[in-house]
Amino acid sequence: MPVEVARIAGVVLKVVKMDREYKWHVHPEGDELFYVLEGEIEIKTQNGVLNLRKGEGTIVPKDTPHKTKSKGQSLVLLIEPSSMNSFGIPVEL
Repeated sequence: MPVEVARIAGVVLKVVKMDREYKWHVHPEGDELFYVLEGEIEIKTQNGVLNLRKGEGTIVPKDTPHKTKSKGQSLVLLIEPSSMNSFGIPVEL
């Protein structure tokens, strides 16, 4: 479950402990930034797979179906619009 760290000008910073694979979903409200603080994660989109390690990050643009998977236990900083539903809208691919 994400823990909210701060809110700044309509943006929320959250830290989440990831230890599993999440289902395909989409965020129509805005972009989502992932920054790995510890561990390693995988982000799948329809365009391919991106592997991120500690100190690396990426932005998943709004309306982009994606799913994440942690390789072991990871700690990730999420930056997203404060109006965004963190769990997104489930999609079938």
